[in-house]
Amino acid sequence: MHIFREVTEQLDIGCLDSDFSGMGQHPYHPRMLLRLLMWGMANRVVSTRRIEVLARRDVSFIYLAGGGKPDYRTLARFRQRNAGEIKGLLKETVLLCARLGMVNLGHIALDGTKLKANGSKHKAMSYGRMKQEEERLGKEIDELMQQAEVADAEEDEAFGATGEDTLT
Repeated sequence: MHIFREVTEQLDIGCLDSDFSGMGQHPYHPRMLLRLLMWGMANRVVSTRRIEVLARRDVSFIYLAGGGKPDYRTLARFRQRNAGEIKGLLKETVLLCARLGMVNLGHIALDGTKLKANGSKHKAMSYGRMKQEEERLGKEIDELMQQAEVADAEEDEAFGATGEDTLT
């Protein structure tokens, strides 16, 4: 989580459109909103209502939000306005983390079993395979963004677009 914050600190977010103009209510910084949405997607949480709840209750989300508590509408509007840019930045972040050896573009489960290591040159990723993984990653990010839009639309219908959040 600390490394994720450091990696996202290095992203060029100049392309993001936000309400961070300095007028009216205190706005949320686009980097913080981006971090929450990306961390949510990394943890398979795509609902902005759920991310709002986690930003108030889950230590990792609270840390990434810097103690800020954006509501689901702010998160949803930010994601809708910046969908293309978020996809690109998420892909850039995951690929950077993969190059640093922090992630293995797949799911891993650990049960504490100790195994002998057996490194193989056949398991190393070739340039062609890396390009395939990059394409697969792009498709997975597109699916996550679609799931996020569907989840928000379903919740808007269930709870009302401007209604109080009953998701706890």
